[in-house]
Amino acid sequence: MNLEATNLGSLSRDLVPDPVDIVTIDVSYISLAAALPQLEPLAFADDALLIALVKPMFELGLDAPPPDSMLHLALVRAVNAIDALAWCVTGAIRSPITGHRGAKEFFVLATRRSRNHR
Repeated sequence: MNLEATNLGSLSRDLVPDPVDIVTIDVSYISLAAALPQLEPLAFADDALLIALVKPMFELGLDAPPPDSMLHLALVRAVNAIDALAWCVTGAIRSPITGHRGAKEFFVLATRRSRNHR
């Protein structure tokens, strides 16, 4: 099911009744820390995957891309936000494509923790 251009706040088990196997998320003007909790009403497969695009500008609440010296902080904040929920980050890589105004961005891969590890 493709829910591209769907507002995260409208997600529900009525809209997505089956367990989710994979989530890809690319949000703008909001941090992952603010966006990801909105996924929690959904049911997830035990081996679900999350692929998130980390945009340091939004993770840090800036109006412009941050300097390279702040990229690590933005990535750590995003990873911490993902790990704080029922996900376990397993890897991160810099995106080969730059974002708005040449912003450096990252992809993060996470797996869903089993119910026994929450």
